[in-house]
Amino acid sequence: MNVSLNDSASQHKTTPFLAYVWVFVVTSIFLVALILKPVADTQAELAVAGTSIVLPGLCQFKRMFGRDCPGCGMTRSFMYIARFQPTKAWAIQPVGTLLAFFLAASIPHRIWQIVQLHRGRIIRSTIGIEVSIVLTLAAMAYLRWFWQLV
Repeated sequence: MNVSLNDSASQHKTTPFLAYVWVFVVTSIFLVALILKPVADTQAELAVAGTSIVLPGLCQFKRMFGRDCPGCGMTRSFMYIARFQPTKAWAIQPVGTLLAFFLAASIPHRIWQIVQLHRGRIIRSTIGIEVSIVLTLAAMAYLRWFWQLV
């Protein structure tokens, strides 16, 4: 089977559509984080900012086992990062804070990719690196959770 250089290069290039989707999804995550606010009496409950609507707890693991899951605190850490309060975010969930910074930093990178693609340049996909970072952060969340159990 003969594979030309053009075929192998096309397998690793970024498309504008995927970059637009990434920017939209990540921006939406931070907008939702801005809409949420912590309920003053608890650390686990969130409310819709400007209202008295309290959202139910979403963690099924905590409901079933009575313990925090490896991702407990991620939403609140994103909420505090969106409000430029990294110290509070770190205190609640350090891994969520790192993930929020990574995703926030990815937005200008994706916008740069979109501009380059519209100029007709071929941009190599960075998805492999990004997936590796997210998987490393997930592993860190599990290690942190396990360490707290011990």
